[in-house]
Amino acid sequence: MNLSPRVALDKARLATLLKTKHLGRAAQFFSSVASTNEVARELAQRGAPHGYLVSACAQTAGRGRAGRTWYSAPGAGLWFSLVLRPTLAPQRCGLISLAAALAVAEAIAKITGIKAQLKWPNDVLVAGKKLCGILAETELIGDRLKFAVLGVGINTNRAHAQRMPRHIQATATWLSDHTSTLPDEMALLASILGAVEKRWEELEAGHLARLLRAWRTRCMHLGKPVRIVEPHSTLQGVAEDIAEDGALLLRTASGELRAIVAGDCQLLPE
Repeated sequence: MNLSPRVALDKARLATLLKTKHLGRAAQFFSSVASTNEVARELAQRGAPHGYLVSACAQTAGRGRAGRTWYSAPGAGLWFSLVLRPTLAPQRCGLISLAAALAVAEAIAKITGIKAQLKWPNDVLVAGKKLCGILAETELIGDRLKFAVLGVGINTNRAHAQRMPRHIQATATWLSDHTSTLPDEMALLASILGAVEKRWEELEAGHLARLLRAWRTRCMHLGKPVRIVEPHSTLQGVAEDIAEDGALLLRTASGELRAIVAGDCQLLPE
């Protein structure tokens, strides 16, 4: 593969910064792809190893959760996907995105000092606006996980995001909004990969209490009234806790405790 000078430089620099055992040790870097998740899925189906990294300077058809479009302009963010080979039971695959969101927030704090919060199930926010989205997709063989693809998109530089639709700009934020000095992107990526690997090892080892305890400390809506928008219904209640499978435990006005597996969580006025 012929790499542009910028992409070749990124790949070489990341290799010098990595402290992981597996994540990012094998990698492909692109100037542009339709979707890093799609490339990573194809590679996973062809046998790519655990931790294989696909990174791109831009995506032309990036995807978010629930089929949403993820705008990935050149220079506006860090866009990458990982091939993961879990030993998790399928019913716990919802924890993959939770663990990844926590790791991203921890890495951003370490590199920039910016304290991010988490919004169930997979968003990283700063000052109430979305900084990072995570999309975890899995493939099953019978009753076991064959592989997972973890996609991460982090907004870094607002100056390169002017073509993003205004309604999305209104709810999004960039690292450049909160720091006068943007971090080196490969240093940030290396830190994120290290944090994800640490939380991934906890997840695989079954140290769920430790993982969820750390997640709760950054969660923005536990103990608060929320609205859960599901594909065919809307629920309201108090976000009481996170279950061991990653479900949100919602206490409704009738006192019923509902386990929500998927949906859009929106804070309500208290």
